[in-house]
Amino acid sequence: MIKLRWYQTYDKNGVNSEVTLQYRDEKENEWEDVLFIREREEKYEEEPNDLL
Repeated sequence: MIKLRWYQTYDKNGVNSEVTLQYRDEKENEWEDVLFIREREEKYEEEPNDLL
């Protein structure tokens, strides 16, 4: 039988996160990553408006 687990971690600001999905065969002791998603908040600096 194959077991699945997932967990989500956040950075110290609670904004950026990482989600990992792992599987393990019943006969194995090691968990292996299946999917890894990193979500980042993008910060953009506004350019000055030279048209004014």
